[in-house]
Amino acid sequence: MKKNLFFRVLAALCCLAMVFSFAGCGEQGNKEKVAHEVIVTDITNGRIVVADLDLDDPFAAENLIWEFIPTEDLGWEDVTQERLSRSISGVKYRWSEHFNTNVVLFCTSRGTAAVVEYPSGKCLWKTTVTGISPHSIEMMPNGDIAVTTSGSGNWDAGLIHYYQLGADGNYTQTCEVPLNGGHGLLWDPDNEVLWALGFPTLEAFAVQVGSDGKAALHKVEGWGCEVPDGTGHDLMSDYSNPDILWFTDNVSILQYSKSQGVMLKEFDNSKKLKVMPTVKGVAGFSDGTVAFVSYGDVSGGDEDPHIVRVFWPQEDGTYELAKVENADFGFNKIRVFTTDYL
Repeated sequence: MKKNLFFRVLAALCCLAMVFSFAGCGEQGNKEKVAHEVIVTDITNGRIVVADLDLDDPFAAENLIWEFIPTEDLGWEDVTQERLSRSISGVKYRWSEHFNTNVVLFCTSRGTAAVVEYPSGKCLWKTTVTGISPHSIEMMPNGDIAVTTSGSGNWDAGLIHYYQLGADGNYTQTCEVPLNGGHGLLWDPDNEVLWALGFPTLEAFAVQVGSDGKAALHKVEGWGCEVPDGTGHDLMSDYSNPDILWFTDNVSILQYSKSQGVMLKEFDNSKKLKVMPTVKGVAGFSDGTVAFVSYGDVSGGDEDPHIVRVFWPQEDGTYELAKVENADFGFNKIRVFTTDYL
């Protein structure tokens, strides 16, 4: 009897060990591997591509996940690859309820703002923006679209143009608001505001529909901050922390905390990131990886950047810097390839 009891207890203990063992294996197995896919503008060749930074040569032609070049058969009669060359200034990847598909948004400094069906490349919508030099584009969850123009040297002429989606499926520009040197736009679904980056401030705008049914932007006082050197260039989410916005100026990559309402003086790898000149595009992944394009890598003249820099987080809490080079590319904007806003 005692012997049987001993074996029953031993069997129970073995079962418990197996349960904990499998639980541990399950937890380890469920640890999601983060994909490091990016959507990038190539201003040298007038195209937009999607690539996987985890590959040894992510921007080699045979490794590209997707490539967009406008052609007439896709509905881009007046938007040619030549017109996109050296002018693609903004890009985002979003889900569109209205178009019932994933879409790529882009704008060019020559005045075009457009919506591309992904992955077909078909033109779903395009317009010629009235302001000077469009630099960023965003689509709200309800389908409305905002485009910021910089003024291109006449910074006081910078604007945010708001295009409202009507019940008939057409877009109408319903308002323009000043944004000195407008360069960045990002919708924030948690706070229901449109963040906007310009010269020299980061600001937030609420969308309000008036009694006439027209949408308008209203600045939210007390939100945002001054840009240290007065020249905001890029604005994106930090996918490792929904409270954080990445933004850049002529000399640094910086962070803003929405909950604290301040620009952060210190953050992971900030000592290295704060000395990166003229960063045109930044992508912060959910695992802490940061990829960006710096014009500090350009020797001068009309040369375009051929390098994407990547800070890979290490297990000991440090970061390892890698350079992804491709002489055929002119990198500009770089984004995490996800439809998520935050």
